[in-house]
Amino acid sequence: MIEDAIRPSGAIVKLSELSAEEKVRYSRQLVLKHIGEQGQLRLKKARVAVAGVGGLGGHIALSLAGIGIGSITIVDNDIVDLSNIHRQTNFRHNEVGKPKVEAIEERIKEVNPDTVVNSSTQTINEDTATQLLRNVDAVVDGLDSLVPRVAVNRASILNRIPYVYAGVLETYGNLSTFVPGRTGCLECNLASLIGQPALTCETVGVLPSAVTLVASLEVNEVVNLIVHGRGLLENKLCIIDLSQPSMDTIPFYKNEKCPSCALTMGTTRRGVSVVEVCGKNKYMATPQRLLDINIEGVAQTIPKKYKVRLITKNSISFDYSPDVKVTLMKTGNMLLIGPKDKEDALRIHQEIYRIIS
Repeated sequence: MIEDAIRPSGAIVKLSELSAEEKVRYSRQLVLKHIGEQGQLRLKKARVAVAGVGGLGGHIALSLAGIGIGSITIVDNDIVDLSNIHRQTNFRHNEVGKPKVEAIEERIKEVNPDTVVNSSTQTINEDTATQLLRNVDAVVDGLDSLVPRVAVNRASILNRIPYVYAGVLETYGNLSTFVPGRTGCLECNLASLIGQPALTCETVGVLPSAVTLVASLEVNEVVNLIVHGRGLLENKLCIIDLSQPSMDTIPFYKNEKCPSCALTMGTTRRGVSVVEVCGKNKYMATPQRLLDINIEGVAQTIPKKYKVRLITKNSISFDYSPDVKVTLMKTGNMLLIGPKDKEDALRIHQEIYRIIS
């Protein structure tokens, strides 16, 4: 947890006590027996990372800011899509095409201007997760597929930080809390699913109320981890079905032979990746290392060949062709919508990089 800090306003904030304004802001939490003033101070000192800020993660990030988490790191490589807004209600119609982290950072500052926000458009994978998700007290799952969750799981083990896992699809949700050295990990029980075809929100749908319910339960786990040092769902999997409705928990056992639980720094693999993400013919190309692209400079080059649709401080979106739309992030990630397959996405990625290099 952090000590005295400089807030976004420039003010130096004492983290060892609550200000008069904070006592009013959090008055409904301070009277809760399981939080109180000491618990609120722990929340104020806490640093939490949210991996993915779409349906789950957007709600989580704003709730964490609202309850008084002092520092929030948000990581997401995606842009706002019109199909998101029915369940990702923290986004506005006029923000379609904007990097999600930019929109959520603005919402966080509206909810709680004292919250320190660190944002990144980097892709979460085994090459990046350990670096992106360090120096925090907990990592919360706002992702929509298993591959980046595996990367987060392994990063939490390497960085020795708790990981609040969750997933939502159709009317179902599930979540658990993994604490390195105290519980099993995500792969102890779900390793058999890695690499298998998976259902997505595009193919089977997702109920917005299931998303907000699971997000709230994740925030509750974070509060318990920060205030009491233990999650309520350690060694358990909570399963929710809103078509019933029902909520059950089952044991989530540690696998003593799990190779991921035995990870140490330096054992993760490295490589360049092009992965299909949730959405039809939608791909994310991620460079091997974190870049710092000059978006203003690229904005001088791209219009000479392609039609530019949107420029923000972290990205530029343009039409590669009538059928392929591209968003290039400052971190080097490239979101491609429309390529016919991974090979086509990689070819387009390489062509664009040759132009801007």
